[in-house]
Amino acid sequence: MYSSCAEITGHMRRAEELLTGSVHIADPRPLPKSGTFLHPFARFIIPLESRKKITFGSQGREVEAVLEPGDAVFGRPGAWIDEHFELHHRMISVVFYEKFIRYLYIEQLDDSPRNGPDVYFHTLRPPSAAILGAVAAMSHMAPGARAAGCAFRALLTLCVDFLAEEDDRLFTEDDRIWSRLDEWLQLRFYHDIARDDIAAALRIHPAKLSRLMRARTGMSVREYLNSIRLDYAAKLLRDELPVEEISRRCGFSYPAYFIRLFRARYGSTPGAFRNCR
Repeated sequence: MYSSCAEITGHMRRAEELLTGSVHIADPRPLPKSGTFLHPFARFIIPLESRKKITFGSQGREVEAVLEPGDAVFGRPGAWIDEHFELHHRMISVVFYEKFIRYLYIEQLDDSPRNGPDVYFHTLRPPSAAILGAVAAMSHMAPGARAAGCAFRALLTLCVDFLAEEDDRLFTEDDRIWSRLDEWLQLRFYHDIARDDIAAALRIHPAKLSRLMRARTGMSVREYLNSIRLDYAAKLLRDELPVEEISRRCGFSYPAYFIRLFRARYGSTPGAFRNCR
């Protein structure tokens, strides 16, 4: 469900108080199994209670770790972190999108499968220059660097202070619906989904979904979904993945259709785009 700014700030302050342990840094390499998401944006995870098991790429090898409260993992843009939920725990996750920051709080207190966060908060503002600088510093930090803990603590404190400047009263009902909608799409765009699937998952009328999408983006649901996929494809092209594999990871059933849309968006084929980077 959507939480108030005050509620998510309380969880973040608790994370800030706990942060005394190890800070792991996740990389895009080695490439994970095909079902694991290469997240295009930087993010971090901190368990608040009990232990959290994760698998992630680091320095060209796959690492399995169990985070204790006070530990954290920071994922560079494009990195993957495979979360495991068999250990019961409470956790915070923060994702740094270009136009906003998303704060997530999850309680895994039984063996039921995860279907999204328990509470989340979506800022109306993009990350501040200070936060972007701290994210960049963490993204260039070598795993195991002595400064990693200090740099990450600064980032966490900046994120808490950023929340203090948000005002719940500025959020309309459409803001809250849009936050849920965009979150849902950003996490599932690589699946074969249609407008009615999205509307059913979010429990809103399909026509309402289309109207809100048009008002917020100027696009249809399908156009916006493909826009997210193409943005992700452009980021994946930094690596040496085959175009067919990128097409599949982005949710396109047919590489030829992906290439046609990519050319229309970027003015070149995916292969030519990669060669110009």
